[in-house]
Amino acid sequence: MGRVLPLLALRAFAEAGRYQSVKRAAEAMGVTPGAVSQQIKQLEARIGMPLFRRTRHGIALQEPAEALHREMLRAFDQIEASLDRMAAASARPLLRVSTEPSFAASWLVPRLGRFSAAHPGIEVRLKRRPCSPTCTAMASISQSAMGSDATRDWCRRC
Repeated sequence: MGRVLPLLALRAFAEAGRYQSVKRAAEAMGVTPGAVSQQIKQLEARIGMPLFRRTRHGIALQEPAEALHREMLRAFDQIEASLDRMAAASARPLLRVSTEPSFAASWLVPRLGRFSAAHPGIEVRLKRRPCSPTCTAMASISQSAMGSDATRDWCRRC
């Protein structure tokens, strides 16, 4: 493998080249413009040449850096695609069941153990179905106000 790659500097270079702006690159990376400038300076020192030239509207890639920039964008796209494939491969299928609490308690929940044993790769999530449109509306308001995990009984039936 060789020397350790300066990944932050390479990302700063890729983003600054993409946006033709240190400020916009910093916003995309969630860092300060000074941090992006420092990373670019470190990369320029490592390769021994300037990568950008200043323009009236920001910065522009030097001609020799254009090919490197295309390669960096391609490499970061490949890394992102690889991470996406790994995440998809490790994700378990999800079965969401929305039902009345009485049905869940009397019939569904007692059978979930057998289902989970027969299908260990499937994650099951149960959600209580409100008993009326009023309960549905109140549950929706509760979720938007308190977050997606919020639950509250709005009537005695559900």
